[in-house]
Amino acid sequence: MNNMKVTKTDVFLSFAEKDHLLAALVCELFQKEFGMSVFFAHQNLPRGSADFRNEIIRGIQTSRCFVPILTWHSADRPWVTFESGAAEARGLAICRTRTADIPDSKINKSPSGSQFTYHLFEDQGLVDLVARIKDYLKAESGSNNRQEIQVRIQNSSLAKRIKKLSGSRSVFIAGSIPKHSHQIRKMAIASNGLISENEIADQIVRSITTGLLDAGFKLCSSLDVDVFGLQVLYEVAHWCEVNGCRWDDVFTIGGQLRFDVPLNGNRFLKEMVQVGFRKSREVYLKDQEWLLILGGNERSQIEFEVAKKLGTKICALPFFGGTAQVAYEELSRNTIQPITSNQRSWNQEQVRILVQHLMNN
Repeated sequence: MNNMKVTKTDVFLSFAEKDHLLAALVCELFQKEFGMSVFFAHQNLPRGSADFRNEIIRGIQTSRCFVPILTWHSADRPWVTFESGAAEARGLAICRTRTADIPDSKINKSPSGSQFTYHLFEDQGLVDLVARIKDYLKAESGSNNRQEIQVRIQNSSLAKRIKKLSGSRSVFIAGSIPKHSHQIRKMAIASNGLISENEIADQIVRSITTGLLDAGFKLCSSLDVDVFGLQVLYEVAHWCEVNGCRWDDVFTIGGQLRFDVPLNGNRFLKEMVQVGFRKSREVYLKDQEWLLILGGNERSQIEFEVAKKLGTKICALPFFGGTAQVAYEELSRNTIQPITSNQRSWNQEQVRILVQHLMNN
């Protein structure tokens, strides 16, 4: 009979593979700042382990606290659900954490939905999380003085990186001026020639871009769209100059550079190009929280279909017409109300309503 004592691990971290960088920072914070032992799959299990499932179960069985990291990627992932069920069955203390990108409705559908959730993107959330874990551990891994924990969190470079990474929200801004945009044309006519349709679109896109950046969103757009994609890029550059930050901290380039393929009426060639275009959209949309559609033609329609397939959240502004109008009608319960006034650009209140909608859903 084997009487060897099993060494207990303080914390088992549960996360989706796409969130492994955030999980690694949380693991390092627990270990270096607070002296906790952590079961972190990327450290504890060799890559390609043939006995992965049983090793995970053993890791849960020999841990005291279970800390799932709930994100848009992880909340309904099979492995996270499996690990949560195993932790509950084992009677582990469970401290759920969340990032800013996941809505409450999705958290409430996750395992242990009635439990309190700690915000990784706030100092107070991190302080409360560490204090609660130490309560469960009876403060064996260092002091459980909340004031000391708070000072450590506030001075920790790891905590700063966790807050930044878990608090970032992402939006791909898609669309273009549709072939028949009656609203834009009406606004141009109402200006008595003082402002063109493109200038109206520029102003609206720029105001939306600034509003999203001010609210902490990371943006992505396609440079092959002259008015919309490029205006997002120009406004990002201006915003970064004013706020003194690097452009690649708040913006990523999506889509593809402009290319022209002569199809010559060949249906096979057309199908090949469409499949390639769809695949390229999947590559950059899969990492986006939101697809924001303004106007749009055939390409935006493909992005809309791809986003639905990937489960990307979608907000469509029917103000411009085009694909956004079609998407709005299909998803009307999940979007803000259409803007129909004949003004030259959005005012701050309308931008605030849009940003608030994206933040709260």
